[in-house]
Amino acid sequence: MLLGVDIGTSAIKPGLLDEGGRIVATYSVPHDVIELRPGWAEMDPNAWWEGLKEGIAGVCREANCTPGDIQSISFSTLYPALVCVDASGDVLRPAILYCDQRAVKQSDWLRENLDPEKTLSITGNGTPTGTCLLTSMLWVKENEPEIFERSRWLCHPNSFMAYRLTGEMAMDWVSSSLSGVFELDGGYGWSEWVCEGAGIPMEKLPPLLPPMGQVGQVTRDAAGQTGLREGTPVAIGAGDTGCSVFGAGLLEPGQICLTCGTTDNIGFIADKPEFDIRFANCSHVLKERWLFIATMTNTGAALEWFKRNFFDGASYDEIFAEADQAEPGAGGLVFLPYLQGERSPIWDPFARGVFCGLRLTTGKREMFRAVLEGVAFAIRQNLEIIEGIQGSPVDEMLTMGGAAQSRVWNGIKASVTGRPIRPLDFGQTALLGAAMLGGIAAGTYRDARDAIARTRTFSTGDLVEPVAEDREPYDHLFDVYLRLYDNLRPSFCALATGR
Repeated sequence: MLLGVDIGTSAIKPGLLDEGGRIVATYSVPHDVIELRPGWAEMDPNAWWEGLKEGIAGVCREANCTPGDIQSISFSTLYPALVCVDASGDVLRPAILYCDQRAVKQSDWLRENLDPEKTLSITGNGTPTGTCLLTSMLWVKENEPEIFERSRWLCHPNSFMAYRLTGEMAMDWVSSSLSGVFELDGGYGWSEWVCEGAGIPMEKLPPLLPPMGQVGQVTRDAAGQTGLREGTPVAIGAGDTGCSVFGAGLLEPGQICLTCGTTDNIGFIADKPEFDIRFANCSHVLKERWLFIATMTNTGAALEWFKRNFFDGASYDEIFAEADQAEPGAGGLVFLPYLQGERSPIWDPFARGVFCGLRLTTGKREMFRAVLEGVAFAIRQNLEIIEGIQGSPVDEMLTMGGAAQSRVWNGIKASVTGRPIRPLDFGQTALLGAAMLGGIAAGTYRDARDAIARTRTFSTGDLVEPVAEDREPYDHLFDVYLRLYDNLRPSFCALATGR
């Protein structure tokens, strides 16, 4: 058995991959996002460790095996998320997540004091709050200086978890891509120029490894806590989108997919580091491949928000059926899904959610339909930018993740974007990708292509085509969607700043 562990926004999910290339069991241990103040988003790294111990026991029960049967371990992780640990590996404060909006001041300072063009050319990205780990590092340095000084390592969730298992620290180059200090231009190292300009000591940054690189082996202490065999190889793994793309078998330039979760991401693969600042740009798990990600903050999160507040107790199947009863266009209701700011393509931490077009006849089903359509408009906006960069239209979009199994949801996305949607029957590609990386580290697979060839046990579902008669109303509402943000941007700023 190969163990893949997905550290997500809502849960930690271990899964077991057998020698036949099938995920035979998964388990989920929920955890909470901590929101001490508006715009803050944190998580307790110690909860991940406790969740891993519980999850290993649970997934082994499901698979009717023991932790001792596990041959390797690797991670898929939400990213970026700043974890500050001391020289003993103890957590000094809660992790600051990718969607955290506290570091606007630090983000502005970086843009003013580091040449933005040079920063983009080296790191492949701008310096948005939260999504650029450097902004969170600077926030801690300025607001919690004693914690910054005590921090031996400024790392990511998989770095922390691998350290707890092996006593060795590392960081993968996919997650590091969104640190703001990684040489995404092909250097595959930490940028001395950025670190010096930002005042970040390079010795606080972990050693870098490829995603399939072996960090170390399970220690005696970790074996006693988890039931794993002492000496089991541990690979560092990668950020969740990188793992999902790899798990789906995508390695070649021009391939594109949509991963659906708390956040949705359109990932497309390139063989040249030609970066667009509207996207989160990352290394692929393979060297000399790049993964450009249109990353949207509030997609699955917006659905969960509406379900929790307006359909409490209902299942997703039930509320998708409700939305299906509403007419396309939701009776002229448009939703901006910016409940906690937005990343691609606008990168505005002050943006907020909006319903525009409410009527006395508007009900919950129309509002939920508008939420689904609003997310689909966000996908379309990014997809059209990608097509402009590539110089050619996307023929169809492969989609994966739990929400990718809903035909209603896929139908709305297809009709709004005008592009056929092809779902993977298998939704756990992040888990699969992580387990595959561990298998490469342990020698189970020769390399990435061997791992893909030996794990193709799932298929794609039926192609979901756009509904032709819905195109005109959706084109009109998409124009309204774009104008709404442009018109409301000054108001969003005024609400956030009080000016």
